[in-house]
Amino acid sequence: MHLLNITLGERPLLAAWLKRVARLNPPQLLLLLLLSAMLLGAVWPAGLVAQMERKDETAAGRVVFAVTDQAIVVAASAGDTAPGSRLPAIVPMGSYVGVLMGPIEWSSANSPSKPIRLDAELPQTIANATRRVAEAEFNQPTDIERIGIATLELLRPLVDNIHHRLDIAPDQPLIELLLADYAVDYGPEIWSLQYRVRQQSVGNDYWTTRVQRPAYHQLYPPERGRPRTLVEVQNPRTSQPGLLDRLTRHDPAFDPIRSASAEMIRAVSAILGGSVSKVPAGIMADFLRAALPVADGGTARLTMGLLDARRGFQWQLPPEQPLPLPAQTRPQEPGAPTLRQYTPPPQ
Repeated sequence: MHLLNITLGERPLLAAWLKRVARLNPPQLLLLLLLSAMLLGAVWPAGLVAQMERKDETAAGRVVFAVTDQAIVVAASAGDTAPGSRLPAIVPMGSYVGVLMGPIEWSSANSPSKPIRLDAELPQTIANATRRVAEAEFNQPTDIERIGIATLELLRPLVDNIHHRLDIAPDQPLIELLLADYAVDYGPEIWSLQYRVRQQSVGNDYWTTRVQRPAYHQLYPPERGRPRTLVEVQNPRTSQPGLLDRLTRHDPAFDPIRSASAEMIRAVSAILGGSVSKVPAGIMADFLRAALPVADGGTARLTMGLLDARRGFQWQLPPEQPLPLPAQTRPQEPGAPTLRQYTPPPQ
């Protein structure tokens, strides 16, 4: 919306208008400013104003998991995204490590409350969702399903407040949550939980928005007989080749890294041979630290951590800014229907 574009033919009218404004006394000028502000508020879509007030709210880029012999290494980089977007948010969550992609900072133009950061809210949400029941029961949902529903309830009141048209394909998720952990009696696993939305117009450019139940996709372990190599996810989805594709094609941009040391040769051989699970975590972390900036065209924005089966999560490259304190989001009404009982955080 280019409200300030003025053609050459309109300049005489503009000059005459400015002369009239210059003759106004202070009370008249103040009234004119107030009327102008009210007019802009009525003409501009509320969604556009909200988007202008929220900056750097979207987490986008490239996420790479490497399941090694000691730990699950997870790295997030800028990828081929628009300048100003956040890196995918790596979130330690007890025995899990999560990565959030999509809008992670939510605020309302009409609300004085602080913005809600999903990456700050998730750890407590996940802790409540995965709390073990006293007695085992049959047909209970898995922890992944519990996390999916708990995250859905966290998103529901936020998405319900979207009343402008979203420029997003119906088959694309608004929010994607990647989860990695070591499941008991199963081993390392990686999941993608995708949250899509459905919109309906009610007239006058006003839309209702509802978040749908998550779609679950298991990314690791691979099917029997498939190679155990890197797991890579990009958001937004792109047709550009990923890191694994470029290594498979022997992209010359990675030749200096490939030949830098015996450890780098071992890392690349394991990736191409589907035996990443036999490589020490430190070697694979060093490779990703060197390779991801090359894959992103020289961008140095990178965060990395690893989830050890025995020692838990450890940062390798922490984010530049620590997470804010959670807002302790609660249902808007104590008696509102929910999919599960809300458990308040401990005082």
